[in-house]
Amino acid sequence: MWDGEAWQPLDTTFGVYGRNDWVSARLCPDGTDFGGFRFPLQIRSRDADGTVQGDLSEPYLLEPFAGQQDSAAFRQWAADVAHFARLRREGPYLGARLLFQGARFRRMTRNLKVLLAVHAERRAPG
Repeated sequence: MWDGEAWQPLDTTFGVYGRNDWVSARLCPDGTDFGGFRFPLQIRSRDADGTVQGDLSEPYLLEPFAGQQDSAAFRQWAADVAHFARLRREGPYLGARLLFQGARFRRMTRNLKVLLAVHAERRAPG
C-alpha cells in the first residue's frame, strides 16, 4: 500500500500494515497460527484481477535484513530465497519440487532465527 512516501506491506491475512509489523507477523521460524507456515518461500503481487504482477521476495524477505549482508546467515538466506525464485521461474507450481527440500528448510529456519534476533536487537529502544 502506498503511504505517500513508499510502498508498505499490507497483509490482510495477518491483519498487518508496515514492514516491521509484517516481519514480526509473517517471518516466524517457530511456526504461526496460520497453518504452521514459518515463512513464505516467495512473495508475488497481484492486480485487482488476480494477475501476477511481480516478484516481491527481495523487498519482503531480504531488505529487512539488509544491515546484515556480511553475515553468513544472510548470505545463506539470500541464496535460498534465490533458489526458490529459480524454481518458481521454471514452473508455475512448486508442488513436488518441495518434497526433497527438508535440509534447505531447516537451514533457512536456523538462519532466519539468527537474522530476526539481530533485527529485533537493532530495533530495541536504548
